[in-house]
Amino acid sequence: MATFLYRLGLGSYRRRVAVVGVWLLLLVAAGLGAATLSGKTVDTFRIPGQESTTALDILGQKFGSGANGATAQVVLEAPAGQTVTSGRPAAAVASTVVRLRLNGVVSATDPLDPTAPAVSADMRAAYSTVTYGVQPPEITYTQRAALIGTVQAARDAGLTAEVTGQASVPPTEVGGAAELVGVAAALVV
Repeated sequence: MATFLYRLGLGSYRRRVAVVGVWLLLLVAAGLGAATLSGKTVDTFRIPGQESTTALDILGQKFGSGANGATAQVVLEAPAGQTVTSGRPAAAVASTVVRLRLNGVVSATDPLDPTAPAVSADMRAAYSTVTYGVQPPEITYTQRAALIGTVQAARDAGLTAEVTGQASVPPTEVGGAAELVGVAAALVV
């Protein structure tokens, strides 16, 4: 093996211009292939007849189109000394839940619903789960802005409000200047 590697290195050195040219040609071909063949990534697929596909179909039938959609959790906290279940905070929570039924939202749970409450033990905080009918990358900028705007409206109503979850985070964009710098550094190495 050592002899083979020695000969390979010696041959590459003797024909260094041709070797560098071939590597540059391969690099350009890979770059062109990546640029022309790249497309939107998909993280779902279906294999008819598989148990997991059948299970997902049943979930969709039982729970509707939001069964596999993106979700966000909106956490609401009452001002100091108050609870989310009484007075103005309860009205603000109810108003926020109504406002959370935005364009593209399949459901927004009511944390004060007596049949399925989502309230902390000390009654100071509650949360609503917002479910969209599409996957996270398919949520538009406008829909995310409306969700953030609704959270801000809850803050304006006197609640401490935060949002988390797949639906609240914009998808990661591939490319840009930082990626170019990383590729250049990798080439130098």
